[in-house]
Amino acid sequence: MKNIISDNLNGILDLQGKGEGYDSSFNVQDRLVTIIPLNGNAKKHSHVLSYNDGSNEKDDWLFGLAEDNCKIAFLKKTHLAQRFSSSIDLGASKFFAPIIVKASKPKDIDLKTFDAIEFRCGIVDILHLPVLAINEEYSQRRIKFKEEETFAHRYEVEVDKEQFEIIYSVDIGELVMEAGKIPDLRGEIHSYIRFNFTEEKSLNDIEKYYSYAIHLFQFCAGRLNVGFDIRLYKNEFCGDKKIINPAPIFVKFQDGFDDYANDNLKFTDLIRFQFLGDKLPNVFELLNDKKKQPHLLFLPKKNKQVYKILYTDITDMCVAFEKEYSLLNKTKDEINQNAAKNLTEKLLYFIEQETECPDCVKLKATNILNSQLKNFSPSLKEKFFMLYEEFGTSAKVTSIYEAKKFKKTVSDFVDIRNKASHAGIVWNESTEIFPYLKKLIYFSVLKRSGYTLNESAVILSWMFKY
Repeated sequence: MKNIISDNLNGILDLQGKGEGYDSSFNVQDRLVTIIPLNGNAKKHSHVLSYNDGSNEKDDWLFGLAEDNCKIAFLKKTHLAQRFSSSIDLGASKFFAPIIVKASKPKDIDLKTFDAIEFRCGIVDILHLPVLAINEEYSQRRIKFKEEETFAHRYEVEVDKEQFEIIYSVDIGELVMEAGKIPDLRGEIHSYIRFNFTEEKSLNDIEKYYSYAIHLFQFCAGRLNVGFDIRLYKNEFCGDKKIINPAPIFVKFQDGFDDYANDNLKFTDLIRFQFLGDKLPNVFELLNDKKKQPHLLFLPKKNKQVYKILYTDITDMCVAFEKEYSLLNKTKDEINQNAAKNLTEKLLYFIEQETECPDCVKLKATNILNSQLKNFSPSLKEKFFMLYEEFGTSAKVTSIYEAKKFKKTVSDFVDIRNKASHAGIVWNESTEIFPYLKKLIYFSVLKRSGYTLNESAVILSWMFKY
């Protein structure tokens, strides 16, 4: 992926954050920021920020000016670690910055807020192909582009009671056309998805909106290790009209991935945005609703894990089925639970009236009823089978596993998890069912997003190679 912010930077910093000027110098090596105070007050403040008593373990932004005269900001989540490299205490200190924000032009802008956040390149180029912007008709060997409305889509969404606009499109604005040179289409035309807000957002919100975007990308890619670039934008007035300033603010984000799935994935391996159609906002909102979002941690986290199944994947798949079942059958469960409670009360009354049965037996029966029947819930294996009954035919799982074989294989699959705490991890051949279980989860998520079974089958046909 293109690294917009250099790994090696120098500049000056407002360490005290008073807005009265720059009081320290900085150097960045990758994401390790070294600070050297330039005056006594800054040196004292550096010592204060080095206290390892918990008071400095919070999100804090340090703002400065890079050597190219562009504004820059660093996220500091922990205390400063002081370093003594000479007999003279210079007050030098270091910290790891998980997020670095830098303006693209030497302009006096306020980096503390943004009006739009954009995710582009990487996995986004596969989920929404940049080639969609190019007209197939050529004239005099010149590249023609389609009208923007043919490849750009806008939606209003609401997440956690916050409304904002989503737009996904293709950016051709950075394409350079020079006489006698072949344009770099791959390097300069990229797809993006942008969140536009009606009110300014703080830099602290970057992580929240990053999570919104990556949840969608991970679901559509079927992988957790998806990579992409991040940009911020500010609004400005053009006459009486408010527009987005085209000069981006670059973001360097530490995502923790060792590699990226987009280096190996093809557009035939995933769910492209266009497949989701106008219900894309439904999927986006569901994936970011804490009460409704699916459990997708069973997806591969590294490229080398794509064709492997880890024990944690077994556990995560079981959790995923538990959650999908509860979200799909909430009303049905409530009816069964009420019936179980009523039956429990009747049986408890009968036990209480029984005079010929020993008290110890009555007590055990009472405990069993209160703990098992009263809190009625199907077993995990039954929940697997219920999703199989609902989606198995559409997902073409029934053509591979008829009902009896599916029950037996799932039983063995769940046993891997159940026996681990007693006998250690004992693998069996049931892991072959894993990709089919993944299909059922995806069908369930799409149903909860408002898609029919036929629509879901079409959407998933490429990812699962129907």
